[in-house]
This record gives sequence, structure tokens and C-alpha cells, in this order.
Amino acid sequence: MRGSADSAAIPVLRFDEARGADGRFDPVFLRRLRTALHEVGFLQLTDFGATAARLSELSEVTRRFFALPPAERLALDNRLSPHFRGYTRLGHEITAGRPDAREQLDFAPEQSPLPRAEWDAPYRLLQGPNQWPDTALPELRGVVLAWADCSPRSPPS
Repeated sequence: MRGSADSAAIPVLRFDEARGADGRFDPVFLRRLRTALHEVGFLQLTDFGATAARLSELSEVTRRFFALPPAERLALDNRLSPHFRGYTRLGHEITAGRPDAREQLDFAPEQSPLPRAEWDAPYRLLQGPNQWPDTALPELRGVVLAWADCSPRSPPS
């Protein structure tokens, strides 16, 4: 975490330092992440592997998603996903017992659902497939999965 020890400073963590050479999460990184989230409430995550072109591409395609008619966005209603993936409309995300004033599109790397008997923690319910638009915005899938993977890909055209 860069910056001063002053609790008013926004913690900055480098995601490229999150894992050790063995691929496991670094305990120091996890401690800093936990401190930032539990004591400060937010952080800035840098060096996460995405290029400026990838960020621009994701911003542009998600702007187009949120510009779709409500019925097309609601086809991806996150309440249809047991893994809480998809679209959440304005006022339907609840934080601290109050509705949030935002719409959101939740996605993660594509994974097969993990059978409950194999869960080692409750958050394993979140492991599963994303929801994608059938016809309205077919490019959303490729752009989002490239973002989630942060692997090299052709620059957007």
C-alpha cells in the first residue's frame, strides 16, 4: 500500500503484487486489502493488467448496454442467476438496509457452478456462468471476458 499511514489517505494497492511466484495470494497483500476495505472503506487498485485500450473498449460497450431499452437490460436480471450475475436495476441493490441509487452489471470469469458439497466457504455460490444478451449486444461477452481475464487480445477496432 503506497501513501502515508494517515487514515485519511486513500490506500493504493498494486494488483500485480497480489500473488507470489507460486500463484497463491500473498498474505501481506491480503492483509493490506482487508485493512483498506474494513478500516478505510475503499481503495485504488492499480497495475491490474488491463491496457488503456481494453478499459476504453469496456467503458464503451457497457455504455451501450445501459442505453438499451429496459426490457433488454432486464433480460439479464441478476435475480434470474443463482450466482448473482447480470443486471441490477436502479434501487434494487441494497446496502446497509437502504436501496442504492445505481444500476449495475455484475460479471466475473466464466466458471462452472461448484456443487454445494464442494464449497469450502459460502461465497462459492458466486462461482458460475454469466448471463449474456441473446441478440441485443453480442459483443458484450467477448469484451467482458477479455476484461475479466486481462489477457492479451487484439486492440479494439
